[in-house]
Amino acid sequence: MTPQIHSLLSQAVQYFDQGNLDAAEQLLNKVLQMHAKNFDALLILGVIKGTKGEQQEAIRLFRKAVVIEPNNNWAQFNLAKALAEIGKDEEAIPHHKKAVQLAPQHADAWLNYGVSLSALERPADALACYEKLIGMHPEYFQAWSNLGLVLHKLQRYEEGLQALDKALSLNPRLVEAWISSGIILRETGRFQEALAAFNQGFLVDASNAELWLQTVRTFRELRWSEAAIDAIQRVIDLTPDDAQAWGIKGEILTDLQRHPEPHAAFDQALALRPDWTLAWLLKGMCFFGQKQFAEAVSAYENAMKHGSGPEALSALGHWLSSKMNSWDWAGLDDGLVKLRAAIEQGLYGIDPFALITASDDPQLEKAGTTLYTSATFPDRRGDIAWPQPGAGKRIKIGYFSADFHNHATMHLMAELFEKHDKSRFEIVGFSFGPQVDDARRKRAVAAMDSFIDVRNKSDREIAEMSRAAGIDIAVDLKGYTSDHRIGIFSRGAAPVQVSYLGYPGTLGAPYMDYIIADATIIPDGAQVHYTEQVVRMPYSYQVNDRSREISDRHVTRAELGLPEDGFVFASFNNGYKLAPESFDIWMRLLHDVPGSVLWLLGPDAAANEKLRDEARRRGISAARLVFAPLIDPAQHLQRYLYADLFLDTFNCNAHTTASDALWAGLPLVTRAGNSFSGRVAASLLNAAGVPELITHSNEEYETLARELACDRERLTAFKRRLEEQRMSSPLFDSSLFTRHLEQAYVRMHERRAAGLAAQGFDVAA
Repeated sequence: MTPQIHSLLSQAVQYFDQGNLDAAEQLLNKVLQMHAKNFDALLILGVIKGTKGEQQEAIRLFRKAVVIEPNNNWAQFNLAKALAEIGKDEEAIPHHKKAVQLAPQHADAWLNYGVSLSALERPADALACYEKLIGMHPEYFQAWSNLGLVLHKLQRYEEGLQALDKALSLNPRLVEAWISSGIILRETGRFQEALAAFNQGFLVDASNAELWLQTVRTFRELRWSEAAIDAIQRVIDLTPDDAQAWGIKGEILTDLQRHPEPHAAFDQALALRPDWTLAWLLKGMCFFGQKQFAEAVSAYENAMKHGSGPEALSALGHWLSSKMNSWDWAGLDDGLVKLRAAIEQGLYGIDPFALITASDDPQLEKAGTTLYTSATFPDRRGDIAWPQPGAGKRIKIGYFSADFHNHATMHLMAELFEKHDKSRFEIVGFSFGPQVDDARRKRAVAAMDSFIDVRNKSDREIAEMSRAAGIDIAVDLKGYTSDHRIGIFSRGAAPVQVSYLGYPGTLGAPYMDYIIADATIIPDGAQVHYTEQVVRMPYSYQVNDRSREISDRHVTRAELGLPEDGFVFASFNNGYKLAPESFDIWMRLLHDVPGSVLWLLGPDAAANEKLRDEARRRGISAARLVFAPLIDPAQHLQRYLYADLFLDTFNCNAHTTASDALWAGLPLVTRAGNSFSGRVAASLLNAAGVPELITHSNEEYETLARELACDRERLTAFKRRLEEQRMSSPLFDSSLFTRHLEQAYVRMHERRAAGLAAQGFDVAA
């Protein structure tokens, strides 16, 4: 080394130590112009470039240094560090390894090695690194903090907390350790302790955005949305260009139903990150919740355009639902092909409810739902020590729902709660839906032994409450419908868990023991399509409330939008159940039955116009489609009295709507499909005593509907039978149904008390 180079290096080091990086860089570049392979200049200049954030240039310089002196631990250390800082941890590993071999006592080399191993999802190897490091440097607080993170990854939560406590005892101002402690405490359900940990962090640094973000996540777990919105605003104030924070704000505003505010937040997130799949997905879901289906379709299409993982697949499922809800059928077939292909490849993300509405393939539904459940709501029960049921005690049934108000579920179930034998069963309602003080809610509350509002509790807390209450059988009335809380059951709400009524399909969950069905819904051989054990009721799986009132107010056909004369086909299903396959048949029926009309519930003006266009394309005047608005349940039931024949939908039949029709004495024609949702109407018709109205192909369905429309005497005979059998048929015998359901509960309970695994069975008539 020449005296001039030595002098330049000495001066550069002096500038570097003083923090004058630009001056040091100029001198080092001069050295390299004179001697391109000067190791010291390459190494120091690399450090300067790394400090300035020019990692690629730093890596280039360190690589040259390593070639010159491969056994220099600082060169290996700095190259590994720079590679890791740009996410090239795999490439960094051999250099980390070399660095610790060359300098076994170098604490930061071991620390960085562990960080890269952890980033590569090798927590066990990272753990070994940190343990070795702590063995040499037991007072190194950062090593204890990182050890806590790795133990968290390994789900060794208590050990992780102990490591973090040690880090904080060495350095109480280590905010990242307070954050990590809070995260572990939150994930183990210790929410108040988690918030206390974050508050300790705030005492050190009240402007730490990550602290505020983790506080937001904890508030959301606790369902404290008002507190969460204030906290996420603090994150945004601190980091206004953080797209994630804006997206979370949009989610919270959606939870609070503060429309249209969520869209402004999502738009800001997307302005910062236009290709963010999740933000497009959430924006679409917000539109969907407001029944703005066309806008939802557009948002989901953007989500699919910008992504290919689970979020994009979720967008595909929601896109299909939005298209079907708005009667926008363009591209549906292609969407279904993509959906099937994704499931066959073992990809998760498709919302299960989209499957049951778009498919009539129970094997596909089971595969897709199982993928979704295992990824989204895995089994988190752990080893719960269930107490042995006491002899002679009442069996404690917990009903879990968001729908204890004027909702289809309560239209069916209200009388069941009243009919339960309270000498043998204790009935508890767990309500996680809106607190609506209507007549349906009052009936449920009055009928139950206790009724608990848990809407502001986390899934974990609700499961713990259920266990503490000694619930023997937890009955989920939601499944994968809106506002569901599958997570409650994934944590074990009761020793026996049952899926009933709300969701017409398997939940794909190992923690759901039984599904309530019947032999029409799930015939022999079809049990393989359900992860639950199948319990089959003797008539129909569906309970009914025979106290439902039909309005007797005076109304004319003209007031209902119907012609004074002419045959009235009706289908008051939700829009998503109608598909081109069934609509084609309906239009042919209108063509073949002169003067007839089709009476539907209309989602919105835009969707109604789309369906009118579809009718015109099939040669039918749009005037022959009559759209009915939503009205009071008793008045809605009265509508059925003005219809002549109810036309069922395919894939997803009429469920509550079908029972409404039969209760009002309106004959219904169905086509029995393959899946649960496609066989419900057949189950109801069997239990109502009119199995002749069940068909098994499109041709049979169309022929029977046409024949009934053209044969008034035959149709009237069916109406008469429905009227005469209404109070005696099993479908509307709520007392009989309740006794059968209680038989099922007793058998489930007895198997569990005997230490036997769940097993399907048929309830005797």
